[in-house]
Amino acid sequence: MKHYHDLQRKPFYPALIRYMASGPVVAMVWEGHNVVRSSRLMVGETDSSQAKPGTVRGDFTVHISR
Repeated sequence: MKHYHDLQRKPFYPALIRYMASGPVVAMVWEGHNVVRSSRLMVGETDSSQAKPGTVRGDFTVHISR
């Protein structure tokens, strides 16, 4: 979980790791002009409670920690 190293001291870290290891992972490769900006618009706000409808987080979040 090297990607989450900076979060190790956060209180939610153990639950995050359990969740991330609880099932299959789907890897994606996105490429193209402004792909980071475009993907962030598609995925929605990091805070799922603030994500707009029509975004991945806005349409599919069922629990704020997942």
